[in-house]
Amino acid sequence: MSEPEQRACRRIDLEISVDLESEHNFFSGVASNMSVGGLFIATRDPGDSRKIGDLVTVRLTLPGDERPVTVDAVVRWIRAGEPAGMGVQFLGLSPDAHASISRFVRSREPIHR
Repeated sequence: MSEPEQRACRRIDLEISVDLESEHNFFSGVASNMSVGGLFIATRDPGDSRKIGDLVTVRLTLPGDERPVTVDAVVRWIRAGEPAGMGVQFLGLSPDAHASISRFVRSREPIHR
């Protein structure tokens, strides 16, 4: 039996569109879970144009917010299976972005897995 998954930040389920930009690409996906530390983005072919360690800019609009949140992130892992996608870690959140994400995460039920 494996030990329960330990995370530093509270995670929530959600389903919102996100846009990502890297040095050479622009692509879209759907965020399916999020914390103030990062998020999982479901994409069709996550490994085709992104690699672990790639820097990306993530743009998303949280439910209840009028303005989009834009954050820099790094690709920490890639999943080719179902659902295909990637985990990204936020880098240096601005105070406004941190406040918006924290407020949204606190307003939702956490994932218990």
